[in-house]
Amino acid sequence: VIVGFGPVGAMVANLLGQAGVKTVVLERDDEPHTMPRAGSTDDEVMRIFQAAGLADQLLPDLDLGQSTRFISRRGEPLMTMRPSGGRNGFPQLAFFYQPDMERVLHEGLTRYPHVTVKRSTRVEALHDDGDGVTVWTRTADHGPQSALRARYVVGCDGGRSTVRGLYAIESGGATYAQPRLVVDAKLDKPLEDVTSFQFIGNPDRPAVTLPLPGAHHRWEFMVLPGEDHAEVATLENAQRLISPWVDPTQITILRHIVYTFHARAAGRWQSGRVLLAGDAAHLMPPFAGQGLSSGLRDAHNLSWKLASVLAGTA
Repeated sequence: VIVGFGPVGAMVANLLGQAGVKTVVLERDDEPHTMPRAGSTDDEVMRIFQAAGLADQLLPDLDLGQSTRFISRRGEPLMTMRPSGGRNGFPQLAFFYQPDMERVLHEGLTRYPHVTVKRSTRVEALHDDGDGVTVWTRTADHGPQSALRARYVVGCDGGRSTVRGLYAIESGGATYAQPRLVVDAKLDKPLEDVTSFQFIGNPDRPAVTLPLPGAHHRWEFMVLPGEDHAEVATLENAQRLISPWVDPTQITILRHIVYTFHARAAGRWQSGRVLLAGDAAHLMPPFAGQGLSSGLRDAHNLSWKLASVLAGTA
């Protein structure tokens, strides 16, 4: 049983499905998440999609090999970093629009009749008796509780993991005092003067501007000390901050929210037959796409081991 149908849980399901393991995914939400969170990944994760047989399906949705530029307050280029190499067979930097990436993972499961996804299903209790785990669930509409038996449970249910909480596993670390306003938008067409990932070195308010596939765009702005987060996150303020790049009345702003970054790790990632992966096991600031990427590495690392144990070869 996999708890959580975000990208990490979906990747575990694809890899276990590929290995012939009968798998059930339990997801509390009734619909896929439609907002982007992560926006980039790397060549190692592209190898994981390749291992899952999904690289060709994902490639059309990617912006590959994009450079990263550091820009002064006045718009002067300070430094450009261009990914080089290719030892893994893919460019070292890949940008994506997360709902499109998750769609590829979800559609990949249609290949495996032995993998089932149950939405609107909350996990309420787990009992590990040494030979397996009984998972007690309830549908989101407060229906009757039901039990499901599994040989293993993998908690891929995010930073506020229910699975981690049921086992009272503490998660310790730090919270960065660097909140940022994130603005995601859909444009009619990509911005002609922003063709790369740009860090704007403005001492008054450092910012990031990032083109994403499908004429999507993201801006990030540092929230300054003393600023009220609710006021910073208003639509009016988001429109004001992005106005140097685009007429905010001519685009669709999908999201404007203040994020606080965490660096945390669970005290243990396994308790008997229950395991944690992705944000349930560790949180990191989402730079260079490594928050999501580390979770997808978990998925690959754990899936082949679980498949080997279940097959009796390890």
